Amino acid sequence: MKCLTIISSILFVTLVRADYPSDFPKCKNGDGSCLVKAANEVTQKYYGGNRDVNLLPFDPLRIKVFELEKSPTSPVNVGFKFTDVELQGLKNMHVTKFDGLNADMKGRNVFEATVPEVVLKGHYEMEGRVLLLPIVGNGQCEIKMKNIQLKYAFDLKPLEKDGKTYAVLEHVKMDLIPGETYFHFENLFNGDKALGDNMNEFINTNSKDITKEILPSFSKSLSLLIKQMINAFYEKHPFADHFLSPNFPKCKFAEETCIVKATNEVIGKYYAGLPEIGLTQFDPLHIKTMMLKRNPSSPVNVEVKLSDLELEGLKTMNVSHMQGFKSDMSGRNSLTGIIEHLNFKGHYIIDGQVMILPIKGEGTLRLVCKNLQFKYAFDLKAIQRNGQTHAALEHVKLEAEPEHVEFHFDSLFDGDKALTDTTNEFINANWKELYREIQADISKSISLIVKSLVNSFFKKYPYADYFL
Repeated sequence: MKCLTIISSILFVTLVRADYPSDFPKCKNGDGSCLVKAANEVTQKYYGGNRDVNLLPFDPLRIKVFELEKSPTSPVNVGFKFTDVELQGLKNMHVTKFDGLNADMKGRNVFEATVPEVVLKGHYEMEGRVLLLPIVGNGQCEIKMKNIQLKYAFDLKPLEKDGKTYAVLEHVKMDLIPGETYFHFENLFNGDKALGDNMNEFINTNSKDITKEILPSFSKSLSLLIKQMINAFYEKHPFADHFLSPNFPKCKFAEETCIVKATNEVIGKYYAGLPEIGLTQFDPLHIKTMMLKRNPSSPVNVEVKLSDLELEGLKTMNVSHMQGFKSDMSGRNSLTGIIEHLNFKGHYIIDGQVMILPIKGEGTLRLVCKNLQFKYAFDLKAIQRNGQTHAALEHVKLEAEPEHVEFHFDSLFDGDKALTDTTNEFINANWKELYREIQADISKSISLIVKSLVNSFFKKYPYADYFL
């Protein structure tokens, strides 16, 4: 039982601390093959415990008290109380599958394993009825299970503590199916040897039926004990520390060539996000609302409210120049480059006037920017958190000039197709004028969204940790 705790614990455990063994296995989040290999390696090496990683011995595993409640509706209606139990054989456990342990802790986590043989020895007290026979006893016992198949499933709940995220197990469930079970209870019926021998023989003749009846209660008790043990172990270490970091590129401070290369690598590889380092998905990027305000003095005097926007194409970004990222965070920082294509799609409400034409409508907007030249500039502000220096962006500014922009508003003028087509044709013939008028609002909105994404990234670790 404790082995299950240890196995799960090992797969979380971090090696970044100096007091961890150098040969202790470590995996990336969700890497099932690695987790299986690591679990089996730990089972073989550390069944006797390891103080450096706060692991207790699990073979033999000593359990002070263990109880199974009566089940009045079952043909095996027996209450058990085990004390001073020793469980042997868990060091031979072989994990065959491990799913889950994702960086965002989402989804069900499950591992499966086999154990050739487990022997439980200790003191027991029992009273109840087995099939049709009454049974009572108090003494030493031995329960031997062979060819065990087990499955342990659980959810992970994030817990914020001291600015860091820890994991807590909840909704645990264990399925345990032995191939064979052997029981021996001493001192049954107050030491009556004849009755005791007959009852032990009867129990083992019907061991499959008896095991089937007590397994749900047995498995539930073990699963809750495992949950308690793992939670006690993991309250000491932040969740992200228990895994290998991704192969994330690092550079020296202010080293332009390296930072440009690293930025492009991150954009190309991690646009879907990397929660373990605080990097949120940015392609596609979902934007809840964006407001483009009227300008009465402009020939394009429109108010546009955008909602449920999906912005796609940031992964085609290529950074060509970089400035800043100094160790002391001083000076202006900027990234310059080009985005091959940028597609906006979402719901719009528009009202106003474009040139001399009134425009009004509500529906779906599709906007495509091609070869968008950009410069994103910002300052870095030092923030002290838990005795360490983190970075935060402020005073951000985005400049963006596309080679071409194509607009398409559907359902203009209450869905009048002729007016909609004519207006879209007029808008696209004069796209430069329209874009110039809405450019400031779009750039400001996107610059603030990027600021939020980057600050989430920098919040995860101290500023210096992102550099060589």
